[in-house]
Amino acid sequence: MKLKVIIISLIGLSMLIFNLKTGAQNSDHYGEGITSLTPSKSIYFDWINRNWYGSNEKKIEANLQFFKWLHYEYGMKLDIYLMDAGDIDQGPNCAQSFGLPTYGSLETEHFKRRFPNGFDPLVKLAKSFDCRLGVWLGPDGYGKTEADAMKRKEMLVKFCKDYHFALFKFDACCSDLSPENQKYFIETMQECRKYSPDLIILNHRITLNEEARKLTTTFLWEGRETCVDVNITNENVAPHHREGNLLRGLPPQLNRLTEDHGVCLSTGLNFWDDDLILQAFNRNLIMSPEIYGSPFLLSDNELPQLARIYNIHRLYNAILVNGMQLPEEKYGKFAVSRGDSSTRLITLRNLTWQPVQIPVQLDKSIGLSGNGDIEVLQYHPTENFLGNFKAGETVQVTVLPFRSCLIKVSSKPNPECLIKGVNYHVTKNITGKPVRISLMGLQGEKVTFSITENHRKFQKASIEGKDVSSLLKSNPISFTFPGQKRALNYLTKMGNPQLEKLPENPLKYMETCLFATDNNALEVRELNRSGKTKYPLVQECRDQFFNDTIFSNEGIWDKLAFDGNLATSFKVRRYEYLNMKENNGAF
Repeated sequence: MKLKVIIISLIGLSMLIFNLKTGAQNSDHYGEGITSLTPSKSIYFDWINRNWYGSNEKKIEANLQFFKWLHYEYGMKLDIYLMDAGDIDQGPNCAQSFGLPTYGSLETEHFKRRFPNGFDPLVKLAKSFDCRLGVWLGPDGYGKTEADAMKRKEMLVKFCKDYHFALFKFDACCSDLSPENQKYFIETMQECRKYSPDLIILNHRITLNEEARKLTTTFLWEGRETCVDVNITNENVAPHHREGNLLRGLPPQLNRLTEDHGVCLSTGLNFWDDDLILQAFNRNLIMSPEIYGSPFLLSDNELPQLARIYNIHRLYNAILVNGMQLPEEKYGKFAVSRGDSSTRLITLRNLTWQPVQIPVQLDKSIGLSGNGDIEVLQYHPTENFLGNFKAGETVQVTVLPFRSCLIKVSSKPNPECLIKGVNYHVTKNITGKPVRISLMGLQGEKVTFSITENHRKFQKASIEGKDVSSLLKSNPISFTFPGQKRALNYLTKMGNPQLEKLPENPLKYMETCLFATDNNALEVRELNRSGKTKYPLVQECRDQFFNDTIFSNEGIWDKLAFDGNLATSFKVRRYEYLNMKENNGAF
């Protein structure tokens, strides 16, 4: 067997290195057609990374290179990249403001100007990391004559025959489907599926007759989008902005053939991972994990975490299709157990201000059967081995305030190595490359941990260059996290507000507060939150987004007021400078 190297790092502290042997890897296979038992397909769509005016070849190329890098750097597998609104067909803003036809084609000047090489290089780039493209469209476009209808049909069939597209997103924001063109829609989709049998057809609020509706794969659940603080907001007081997202429930009968609009990675990024855990493992829809927006706005430390969630999901993708809702009185709202008779993945959530203990019963009540020993592993919010238990026993699981939690219980050995005795994150685990695991601990905390190799055989271990290969001989080692130990309070009450008299000049203080308020675009705020990146491909995506005139023309970044460029500006509200001398020159 070929030897390979594993590196396990302690966050901000040290690094472990292991040499290992590995066996064969499982391959993914999707059968023809889509059913409720088809394993999920992972997806990214670039809405909010663009707007109604569409995108362009350079921006999409940069995004695809970003996902290709995630694939080879961290093993993240993206099945579908959906190019959203405005590349071919137009949304209402473009059609009305610029006089563009609602329905376009690959032959229009508008398309060729932004995609001078067509979709061919993008299809090739996606294929280089085993990804397929999809596209946003209006459901109609078949015109008034047979010739018009055949031209539209030819283009859509080309997408599947020549490009092997995986997804059509038909959106009523372009237009609805006229009754007289339903037959052309049906003919076209049937022909497309000859070349892409697993083509997902997403109904985004369009009206279809019964025959046409049967051809669609999925629909927008609740008709609801999920951009944080834009389309969805907190319903209760919470310490972060995703309480409203975490509060979302479950489709009726755990229906997987629907779409929940995924997890937005453009705004309100804190605790995005809790949101994605529920999208991917709790609802586990046909398109899961599903993200959109600008994932390159995540910090460098969060990118491996994004890949890890995708990778864990792919480990269990085949069995996640079988789910059962757990009793609310015992497991909390919308708890779900998914898997088979030997392995279950359980998602829990806590939307209160204190940690809660949830007793998980290791028996048929969660879908387990058999009498063997049960291994319990927490995957989220940290990876943590919780122990081995007998079938029928109860394990107490702590769910932190305003967080989600993912637990795996199984009578089978874990498919990856386990670190026992400490919280950790696997940040890299790719065949033939060093594996990095970040250990988590409080300042001053002393931990004693060991490793279980399972399917891999390690040869060497080190922590930040220090050899600790005794770990590989079943010898635990101890480590103390640097810093002074202190009590941990998840949420600390800061005091009770007191009524005070108004100051003599309240307008002064009000104006000062307004001046200090952040009026930048939400993406700019997340850029500041995450900080600079050391990765060139991440920076390229950021540059493509923020330097695009689609963004700069909106005037939503305060630095544009002082950039020395008279073509840009900063607007404290949405308006146009139609009369520069209005109000005596004060705009």
